[in-house]
Amino acid sequence: MSVVQDRVNSLKSQLNTLAGAQIQSLPQETPPPSSCSIYLTELNESLSILSTPSHTTPSLAQISRLLIEVNHAKLQEQEHVTQSEYAKELEWLFLARCTVDVYGCLLEQLFQQTLPLAQDIWYWDDVLSQPTWRLLYLIQSPLPPPATRRKTDDVASPYRFLQFGKAAWQNTLAHLRETHTQFSMGTLRASLLDRNLFRRIAFPTRLPDALGAIDSSVASLCRHEIETNLTRLRALRELQAAGLGLLVSEGIDFAGGRGGWKEGVVRGVDLMKSTMEWLQNIDVEVESFDHVDQGPLSLSPSAELTIELVNLKSTPVMDIASVSTNLLNLAQNILPNQDTHTSSLATIYGRPSYITRYWPIGVTILFSGSTILRILVNKRAQLTQWLRDSYTTIIDFWRNWVITPISDIISTIRHEDSSQIALMGRQSLQSDMDSLERMVVQFARENQQYLPSNVPGDLDAFEIVRKGVREGDLSPVLRAYETDLRTPVRSALTGTLIQTLLIQIQKTKVDVEVALSGIDRLLKSQQLVFGFVGVTPSLIILYTFTRYLSSLPSRRRGLRQGIAKGDLVKTMRSIERILCLHDMAKGAVLTFRDRGLVLCECYVASEFAGLLPRGVRREFMQDLGDLENVNLGVERQLRTIARMWRVWRPYLT
Repeated sequence: MSVVQDRVNSLKSQLNTLAGAQIQSLPQETPPPSSCSIYLTELNESLSILSTPSHTTPSLAQISRLLIEVNHAKLQEQEHVTQSEYAKELEWLFLARCTVDVYGCLLEQLFQQTLPLAQDIWYWDDVLSQPTWRLLYLIQSPLPPPATRRKTDDVASPYRFLQFGKAAWQNTLAHLRETHTQFSMGTLRASLLDRNLFRRIAFPTRLPDALGAIDSSVASLCRHEIETNLTRLRALRELQAAGLGLLVSEGIDFAGGRGGWKEGVVRGVDLMKSTMEWLQNIDVEVESFDHVDQGPLSLSPSAELTIELVNLKSTPVMDIASVSTNLLNLAQNILPNQDTHTSSLATIYGRPSYITRYWPIGVTILFSGSTILRILVNKRAQLTQWLRDSYTTIIDFWRNWVITPISDIISTIRHEDSSQIALMGRQSLQSDMDSLERMVVQFARENQQYLPSNVPGDLDAFEIVRKGVREGDLSPVLRAYETDLRTPVRSALTGTLIQTLLIQIQKTKVDVEVALSGIDRLLKSQQLVFGFVGVTPSLIILYTFTRYLSSLPSRRRGLRQGIAKGDLVKTMRSIERILCLHDMAKGAVLTFRDRGLVLCECYVASEFAGLLPRGVRREFMQDLGDLENVNLGVERQLRTIARMWRVWRPYLT
């Protein structure tokens, strides 16, 4: 987290300035030759390891190993070397570097414990707000570990019912012994239907006496268990926040003590040791917050810790061996024990594991699996046929409605002959026109009295008739037809009426083909458009189906992002609530507990910053950095959170 890295880098820079100047000011003859000293060589090598530029803090195991190696080399070194001024200053510098790195590991550990606690609190809030989920909790509630089962007094389903069954059987046997009667189903039934017995056995964490006398239903008992878990998680988080606020605000200061930077090392180690020992021994069932905010020394109601913090304000004992021992104890025991203690509390009171939450579904599938398998076996033929038909339908759709139309479009673009749209053959109109022309010319030769009378001398009358036929003019045939209509019967028997009618039928056929030819040319000009129109529905169906399949992972990702956005909104709301509820009479700067809570909420918000676009993520982290800086004061922090609501609202909705 940025506040941890910034704090560690600031302390390292401060230490390099102060300690480096002090070591360089030593007399030139003071440093013994390090080439012949294992202790000095080990110190220099350890300092080189700790001074290596890195984006991450050295691990506790690595710091412990360096401390052990330096102490082991010190035991093997001669006393005049270890007691030299140069060796002492070098060891103080090494311990100061280790202190800074342990401090960074400590803060990082506390921050990393924040997000799981926040998620557990949100989980219990959701369960508490939904009656259906509370009923589900009654079925799936977790069984605590044996070591803590007596302490938490929590029993799980189906262990609730198992314990109740044992108690009912024992109650039945006790009743039989008291009444000296024989066993009967009625006696066992009475024990099984005893509500008070069920509530006492299945819900050992009972309601308070006053509330239990009013309402002791199963729903109230279940709700009380959930509220108990929620209250203890919040207690754990607030107590950790109080310690975190103290460590961030008063942790290490190399320039603030009267004894120089060495005094800052001693004070920092003692404060870390006292605070973490208190955090690893907190009991969320009995701790309260009545005195958490009453001044910087009243971190908790624990009188022992208060006394230790008061002693830290006095002049510390500058014992280099004690500092080394405390650092090693912090790295090897105290920090791991605190992490284990917090993890165990989160396991007891946090949300149940996946197995606990989903075992009802697994049991349901297990018992219904045989029925489902039997249905599948009985319907195997129908299912096989349905799968085969579905496969064939998909393949035919792809081949006939996607591939073939696209191939036709490509052929149309290439203007291939096989792709041309046609209502009639290419030579059909020409052959019918030639036939009509021959008919009319032959009719004109046989009946020359119907030829045009005003033909110029240099032109052939039959050529004029032929040209007229091509333009649609059948004047000779029409004149003969008009003459034959005067005597239709005689003309039908001896005249040319039938011949003229047949010629006109051929003319009608040619006119129809001319109209079809025009339509044919129109279709050919729009053939590419028709091709795209024909393939568009198939492409729309294919695109919709493909988009749906490709959106399934992103839809799940979007659902997770929606949940993360909701959690981010709740986190920002918690930060603003902490700032708004601060009593300005106590000062313009937040108390230790509120500082820790704000830092924890900022850490949680930074974990959700990944859902923001990459281009604005840096600005969001910059705003979180402003919120983490408690030295700005509550008023400016409130203006910062107001700016974040205003700027980042589009990304949170």
